[in-house]
Amino acid sequence: MIDRHLFKRRDYARVLDKFNEKLRSVTDEQSLLATSEDYLQKAFYAESVRFVEASDELKAKLSTAADIVLRQQVKDESLETEFAKHRAELLLIIREPEGASGFFLFGQRAYGQGYLSEELSVLRAVARQISQAIENLRLHEAKRQHAIAEEELRKLVSQAELKALRAQIDPHFFFNSLNSVAALIHRAPRRAEELLEDLSDLFRHSFKERKDFIALSEEVYLVNIYMKVEQIRLGEKLSFHNAVDADALPIKIPALCIQPLIENAVKHGLGNSAGGGSVTLSATFAGGHLHISVSDTGIGISPTVLSNIFSQGVGLRNVNERLQRIYGEKVRLQIDSSAMRGTTVSFTIPLAGQAVHKTIQVRETYAEQ
Repeated sequence: MIDRHLFKRRDYARVLDKFNEKLRSVTDEQSLLATSEDYLQKAFYAESVRFVEASDELKAKLSTAADIVLRQQVKDESLETEFAKHRAELLLIIREPEGASGFFLFGQRAYGQGYLSEELSVLRAVARQISQAIENLRLHEAKRQHAIAEEELRKLVSQAELKALRAQIDPHFFFNSLNSVAALIHRAPRRAEELLEDLSDLFRHSFKERKDFIALSEEVYLVNIYMKVEQIRLGEKLSFHNAVDADALPIKIPALCIQPLIENAVKHGLGNSAGGGSVTLSATFAGGHLHISVSDTGIGISPTVLSNIFSQGVGLRNVNERLQRIYGEKVRLQIDSSAMRGTTVSFTIPLAGQAVHKTIQVRETYAEQ
């Protein structure tokens, strides 16, 4: 108390606390060094304070030097040059785990003051604070860069999987569709022409480069085209029910997360059923979640196959893995199947941050058929 109030000595504990607060507010090394220069100049009444990055030659010399070097202690010519260039009186070394990285040069002090032993102790503590802050920033930046790299890798993997899905044309579907066109050319040329246009539209949408997320309406549009082609081929053996709520159509979903499920239902669920059956696509939006399901009245899936379902085909596995990568492990395909009674594949995705407006008008081509 006598020192502070009678002799007007600084409360250096407070100086260190305030300096630490300053360091906590910086977000990069350049700002940290600039903040340190400004604060130390004012705190120690120095004419100037400058940070100098040490050359390889100086690093070797500073590695064995004391944390603080006063001008009168300098015996090295290169250090003396630095002192003279900056009209410095004191050098404060900043160390990193691999050695000295640089130093602060303090210019002359007001009224020609020297540095008391207490102030030198404070400056040593300052050097440790700066070194620790630099290490923390670099660690944080390394983690940030690692997170960015991981996210970029996830995007690349997701894009590769999406391209794989787009390139996955079932040859049976392709040739069967062409046979359907051939069969219609003579007895119903107009329907044959429409079927070719639908096939062209379907393949064009499947192969073109698009965003990873599309409106549900666009996915439903592709499903409608696919089912239209299949209904021409299979006739009365296949019926399709579109039970997608209009409110859900504008919602963004991962591209190609429904069409593979529809294709799977037709090919595996109904393809092996002598009497055919129906496929129903449902989508409802409620409570901040979008629930989507694809049901068929086909032959169902045996318990043995169901237990290992995601390792047997590209479509289901790809959709399931993409959903989990985007939304987390809790979001995954749910499969409910009974022998000879059909199968339902469903998933529910959270819509936090997506603005959904019930009055949004969707293009007519994307509307329910």
